[in-house]
Amino acid sequence: MPVRSRSTCSCGEQVRQGGPGGADGGHEVDRERPVPVPHTLAIRSSLATLAARAGRHDEAQSRFSSLIEDRTRLLEPEHPDVIRSRLDRVQALADAGYTQQARIEGLSILHTRRTRP
Repeated sequence: MPVRSRSTCSCGEQVRQGGPGGADGGHEVDRERPVPVPHTLAIRSSLATLAARAGRHDEAQSRFSSLIEDRTRLLEPEHPDVIRSRLDRVQALADAGYTQQARIEGLSILHTRRTRP
């Protein structure tokens, strides 16, 4: 049987790593891919933001997309860390001049937050 360990996401909730599928602490975890630890996700977020600020827009979008995918898989679409990453990507899109795409994604985020129970 795989070893199970616990890690804490930035919201303070415990997230189970390893073992068969299921939920723990309100977080769904896909066992097919390794689960990054929360500190790794925070560092990846910083790297994406720094790439955007340095004008490396393609790199920033790639990093944000990967980060959002992993955070969504680890947490849930409405989790504050996922929303924050999505908002950071919207800011990076707007800064790169992709205002229409930024607007569409920003509205999508607002819709996500409004439909949460």
